[in-house]
Amino acid sequence: MSAVAEPGARRLAPVLCSESSAERGEPLTATASRADHWILLEYRRLWSREVLPGSGLTDEVKAHLRRQLAVPWVGVCSDAASIAPVGRSLDSPTHPRAYGSFARVLGHYTRELGLLTLPDAVRKMTSLPAQVLGLKDRGLLKEGYWADVVVFDPDTVADTATYDDPKRYPKGIDYVLVNGAVVIDGGHHTGVRPGRVIYGPGKVSA
Repeated sequence: MSAVAEPGARRLAPVLCSESSAERGEPLTATASRADHWILLEYRRLWSREVLPGSGLTDEVKAHLRRQLAVPWVGVCSDAASIAPVGRSLDSPTHPRAYGSFARVLGHYTRELGLLTLPDAVRKMTSLPAQVLGLKDRGLLKEGYWADVVVFDPDTVADTATYDDPKRYPKGIDYVLVNGAVVIDGGHHTGVRPGRVIYGPGKVSA
């Protein structure tokens, strides 16, 4: 468990499945196979309300991830919510992937492990997802396309978020353009918010 929404249960995050299995006196495989179900039932028993646990990666899962990442048609995404490191969001739990998924692909998996070439890593995060989702004018630096551009240093880009401190921006990304407007300039937000809702081919007009 990497994150728990219930304040009274946050002392249990992060917790490894191995720790949970030892506490319950059962095999690790038994705990892992029903972890989500057990976590919810156990927390409801202890605090009589629902909690929202997150999950971390074991060595075995990391090995599977490395194999899958090398598959040409597998893209990169993150299902983590966008949570700001200021204001009310400071009290909201999150997973390190919320801030570090894409930088980790570029730094750890591409530069350090060499699982991907840099062009392929970029493709898996840009043109490939755009093609899969049917977004005809996104994902490429091409005339007539929306200018969504991330300028990063391939020698230094890396994720810095951890389970203990998940709301940390990656390093090595100094400039970001959204729809042609500079949003990150020298590592600092310009205050401009040019983002817009993107609809895929499944949108039905009212």
